[in-house]
Amino acid sequence: MSEHDDRLLRLFAETRAAERDEEFVASVAVRIRRARLRRSITRIGTFAAFVALAVAATPYVAEGSLALAGRLVSVTPALGNTLASPAGWAGSAVIALWCFRRFRALGR
Repeated sequence: MSEHDDRLLRLFAETRAAERDEEFVASVAVRIRRARLRRSITRIGTFAAFVALAVAATPYVAEGSLALAGRLVSVTPALGNTLASPAGWAGSAVIALWCFRRFRALGR
């Protein structure tokens, strides 16, 4: 073979390698696109599952909060009577002094 033929074969080989590089880049781009799509679908599915769970749990949460509010309403008068007694006043004063000292409102 002549020198020109060798050069021509080398140029063809480089062209094939360049095409392989482009194919590789294209395949990587497709895989990245698919991975991003899968990740987006997973995020949307997870969010939808959490929303469905929140919707399903709403009646039970509302019922529980109403029951808790009912119990607090029944305890509040007893707590008010306790705080109105002399022992309640003394306990409130001790707690108030502790809070003032804790928040450094009173000097040491």
